[in-house]
Amino acid sequence: MFRKLLLPLVGNRHFFPFSYWILRQARTLAFGNLWDFHTNGELEAVTFSNQRFPIRVLVDVGANTGAYFQAVSPLFTDQSTEFHLFEPSPQTFSQLVQASDQGRKVIKNQLALGKSSSKKVPFFNHPNPVYSGFHSDHLSESKAIEVEMTTLDLYATNHEINQIDFLKLDVEGHEFDVLLGAKTLLEEGKIKAIQFEFGVNNLQSRTYFKDFFDLLSPDFDLFLIQRGGLIHLPTYEFELEAFGKVSNFLAIQKSIPQS
Repeated sequence: MFRKLLLPLVGNRHFFPFSYWILRQARTLAFGNLWDFHTNGELEAVTFSNQRFPIRVLVDVGANTGAYFQAVSPLFTDQSTEFHLFEPSPQTFSQLVQASDQGRKVIKNQLALGKSSSKKVPFFNHPNPVYSGFHSDHLSESKAIEVEMTTLDLYATNHEINQIDFLKLDVEGHEFDVLLGAKTLLEEGKIKAIQFEFGVNNLQSRTYFKDFFDLLSPDFDLFLIQRGGLIHLPTYEFELEAFGKVSNFLAIQKSIPQS
């Protein structure tokens, strides 16, 4: 009955402005994840993961000024938990160093992670470090610099890391490249959980949510992180390509028992 009532509106140019407005509002409701990780479900996601399995090694790629580290660090009562923080921007890294000096085991790296290693890779600094990244050249205030890049596989080998319990990726559209550089770790099941951002910046990097789903879904359960909990995503749907907004997703190894 309801579908019959809607039928005259489908593809009707007179109703397009209203239909388009509804579409935008619906996307905001479903995928309009707020930037503030204190309220957008990110802290709940790492807490949920830590309840499923003890997080002893946490890797934060795109650590920025250290605000995320400062927020999650108190969640771990075990002082032996290792934090590996990555931030390639020299200016932002200096702030990270100051923010992350809390007497815990924290390894700070002025490095980028990607799908290959290089001593000089173009990186675009922005006055607001939140917008700095490899795909930020379209922003008028961005300034190109060169940074060093390595892969997560190589970093783990060099630092004798046998298991990454929680990998957090917030690198402005560069997340998929980081995962490509963790090919061996993923194949060997050495990453238990991955939190990654997806949204408007993936237009610049030309990556799709399907890329993430195809790479991770054989071995991981995928979830959309929302305020108040996680939404399980058992299958891929093209509506998940929500480029207009920014959302965070969580992937947890299927082999880990449910709590």
